[in-house]
Amino acid sequence: MDHPSKIGRNAAGRGSDAVPAPETAREVFERLTAALPSFSPPEQELSIALYQELRTGEPVLLERLATRLGLAVREVERRLEGGPASLVFYNDRGRITGFYGLSIGELGHGFWADGVRLSTWCAWDALFLPELLNLTATVESACPVTSRPIRLAISPRAIESVEPDETVASFLLPSAPLFEAPSSEVVKKFCHFIHFFASREAAEHWTKAHAGTFVLSLAEAFELGQMNNAERFGAALSARTSKRNRPADETR
Repeated sequence: MDHPSKIGRNAAGRGSDAVPAPETAREVFERLTAALPSFSPPEQELSIALYQELRTGEPVLLERLATRLGLAVREVERRLEGGPASLVFYNDRGRITGFYGLSIGELGHGFWADGVRLSTWCAWDALFLPELLNLTATVESACPVTSRPIRLAISPRAIESVEPDETVASFLLPSAPLFEAPSSEVVKKFCHFIHFFASREAAEHWTKAHAGTFVLSLAEAFELGQMNNAERFGAALSARTSKRNRPADETR
C-alpha cells in the first residue's frame, strides 16, 4: 500500500492562478469541511439510522425510518430537509434509495455489507462508510485507466486488505455551493472525480487530464474519512458507543 509523506500535486488547476493542491490529509480535511454541510445532533441520529435501513438493500419508507427512530413521520421529514437535504436520493414512490455516499443496487463501486450488495457514489465513500455502518465491508472497483480489478476489505478502524497493493485514490475539493444543489449534481460534479487506481502512475496519468484533482494514498484517504466522520457524525457515534458500553441492566 502506498504511504507517501505528501499528497500528489498533479493537477490542482491550470495557469498562474491555479489553487495549490493540499499537502497533507489534515489540510484536505480543513478545506473539505468548509464545503460540506454540517449536521445537528438530531440530523446525525437520523443519518446513522438511515444508513442502517439502506444496508438492507431495500428502498426506505419514511414510516419505517420514523419507527426506528421513535419519531413522527413529519419530524423525520423536517430533519431530512436540513443538512442532509442535498445528499438524499428518492425513487418515484418517494422512498429513499441513497444517502451521502451509499445507494442500494448496482450503481457505482460495489460495496458488500453483510452479504448485501450496495454501491458507493465514489471511492472515498467506501472508506468512511464502514465506521458509520459499524461493519467490515468488501469493496470491488476497477481502475479507470487500466481497467484492472481492485478489491478491498474495510473495517471501521482500518483498511484490512487491498489488491493490488499499489492502489491509490484521486480526490477533488468541492465548492460549498455545490451542496446546495440536488444530489444528482453532487454526484456528477464531485463523486465522479474520486476513483480508485491500480497504481500511482495510473492515478497521475488521470489527474493530469482532470483539473482540480490530486492523488491520495489509501492511508491518507482513510484518515480523511475518519476525520470527516468525527466532524459530521461525532455526536451520534459517541452516543452509539455509550449505549454499547452501558451495563445491560441500564438498557432495559
